[in-house]
Amino acid sequence: MSFIYDRSEGKLILNRYQKDGVRKAAVTDLTELNLQIFVDKSSVEIFINHGQRTFTSRIFPTSDLNLALIGQDQAKIDQLQVYRLAQVVE
Repeated sequence: MSFIYDRSEGKLILNRYQKDGVRKAAVTDLTELNLQIFVDKSSVEIFINHGQRTFTSRIFPTSDLNLALIGQDQAKIDQLQVYRLAQVVE
């Protein structure tokens, strides 16, 4: 799974790498991008700029998930927090 912010196109892209697994949302005039991302064993929820846009998707990872922040030019990360969600059902 990848989550991409394409500044030149003004789009956020969620790609699950499965058939029909690409979702896009237009975002314009961003001076700041606030993301809250929640991941568990079978789903991901992404809240963009305090819920102005959202992505919810089923995922089926075959291994541990990794986080990579990749960019061109410069980007400033003011704050990054990662939380592990508690397991509800065993």
